[in-house]
Amino acid sequence: MMQSNYDKQPYVAVPNGAGACVTGWQAVTDRLSKAVAARSMKRIVLTIECYTGLHVAEIAEALKVLDPARVVCSSDAFLAPEVIDGKVATFNGGDDPVFGIMNHLRMEDFMDAEKVTSLAAEIEQVESGLVIVIGCGASLIHPGIFWYMPTWHAGRRSCVCVAMRFRIWASIIAS
Repeated sequence: MMQSNYDKQPYVAVPNGAGACVTGWQAVTDRLSKAVAARSMKRIVLTIECYTGLHVAEIAEALKVLDPARVVCSSDAFLAPEVIDGKVATFNGGDDPVFGIMNHLRMEDFMDAEKVTSLAAEIEQVESGLVIVIGCGASLIHPGIFWYMPTWHAGRRSCVCVAMRFRIWASIIAS
């Protein structure tokens, strides 16, 4: 039998990066709290662009300990499901999705431009404190960081509930 060479826990070595990544909600929120406190700004915007399959509500709940002045969910900017269905219908392969085809659609094609503009304006209206922008497409509302979950982990999620580990390449975007 052939041995698999698939790496279930891939990583990218970062020179001088020992301790740069953390796992677990307590460690993540501690790191973010320290980064926010280190900024001497009235308003800080933390944008978290989430990979599909992440439980955004779980992340938002865990980040409440940061006591944000405002939380903006990118899901509020998406088009209605029936509008999205209409946009992708020609690419889905009719009655058999096996025959679906690649397309040119991008994340912004699924978002309402007016809603994106409105949410961005709401962020600008916050004069002080921490603003968290979170979800798929969040960086289209305000630039930010990326939360990633390995594909194999996302696949396991459909079978069992598992303890999540997040790897963060983080920088807080201040505005």
